[in-house]
Amino acid sequence: MIFFFGIIAGVLLIAHVIVYKTFVSIFVVTNKKKRVILRVVFSVLAFSFIIASSIESTYDSLFSKIFYIVSAIWTGFLFYLFIAGCTYWVTKWILSHTHIQTSYIALGKILLMCACVVTIYGMIHARDITITSIAVSLPHTPTEWVGKKAVWISDTHFGKIYTSLLAQELVNKIQNIHPEIIFVGGDVFDGAIKNPQEKIQPFSQLYAPWGTYFITGNHEEFSDPSPYIEAVQKVGMKPLMNEQVKMHGMNLIGVDYKSTTQTDQFLKILTNIHTNKEEPSILLKHVPFDLDVAAQEGISLQISGHTHVGQTFPINLITNLVYKGFDYGLHMFKTMEVYTSSGVGTWGPPMRVGTSAEIVVIEFQ
Repeated sequence: MIFFFGIIAGVLLIAHVIVYKTFVSIFVVTNKKKRVILRVVFSVLAFSFIIASSIESTYDSLFSKIFYIVSAIWTGFLFYLFIAGCTYWVTKWILSHTHIQTSYIALGKILLMCACVVTIYGMIHARDITITSIAVSLPHTPTEWVGKKAVWISDTHFGKIYTSLLAQELVNKIQNIHPEIIFVGGDVFDGAIKNPQEKIQPFSQLYAPWGTYFITGNHEEFSDPSPYIEAVQKVGMKPLMNEQVKMHGMNLIGVDYKSTTQTDQFLKILTNIHTNKEEPSILLKHVPFDLDVAAQEGISLQISGHTHVGQTFPINLITNLVYKGFDYGLHMFKTMEVYTSSGVGTWGPPMRVGTSAEIVVIEFQ
């Protein structure tokens, strides 16, 4: 964790240096006193999100909430300011080696304006939840499942930014779908929360004839997951902690995040709980890793989340490489179908650019 935050700190520091130099160049800041002030401001901003995340993971207060939200928004804005700054300096360098005459200051201000527009769009778009419908045809699908619908939601990240208002919105949308079964795929909570049940209390209104099932994500397991598991149980969800239930001829398997991060451990868990490979099965697993293990163990359909599809362009290009093309959408992996959702909420900057928040409706054929 220290190494992870060290890398993030280094990246944020470099980004702030470039943005600082861009501001100084575009707005022609020559006054030494103003430059010192700018350096102090950008130095504080450079570490604000890391500090806010550390406070947020330990304390739940009004101060930590406001500090986290402001720093998260700034980090999203910084991302596109950084892209604008890099574009500015590269363009300036290229044009300096040509005979093209242009106003670098005007160019820089246009790029900064674009960064502002994209940031505002991303924050608005992040709250626009779409319904994504997919159809799957699994080998030996039980008659009871044909024509039935399942809903999958993941990565809601209830905490400082997303509250029970989002939970109520999700409940309203899901109940209008009338699914037979509901899957909640981890990262329901985000950081330290004093009363996690309070955030998801509207989920007690969820109803599906075959029940609502929950698996943990990494954010539930940064510390003791028991308060979060207890909270989902109190609102009527059934946690699947490395276990299998038989549901009208379908094997429904849920694994928790922490105990399945290692390939060998995941294989051992799956081998122990999935005893009949010839029967159709659905695996709920937060992260779309180790697909070969699930396919080897005869899983028919794996449903995952976690990736957010990078959340903001162009980070989605990186997630596509990391998850080998399985960072989003419905795909075949050998004999197994895999669906990875972009999730509902956000982590860090409360914005989405090039991706959408979604509720997934799966219809079995």
